[in-house]
Amino acid sequence: MRIYILTRIGEAISSSPVSNPSDARKVLYFMRRKGGRATDEEIKEFVVDGSQMHTTMNKLIRVKAVTVVG
Repeated sequence: MRIYILTRIGEAISSSPVSNPSDARKVLYFMRRKGGRATDEEIKEFVVDGSQMHTTMNKLIRVKAVTVVG
């Protein structure tokens, strides 16, 4: 199980809502509502399906919007 936390960049992005959010933005909004952290199981269950989750999380890690802590 991986645990992700929002970085300052992720918090800034998640505080700017858009009308048609991408999967990455949906994950950031979800994490912000959960206090800035979420597990991969929570993200799979509530936000994106399993096949898209890894791609989405890799994009967020690459732009330094989230960090893996566990």
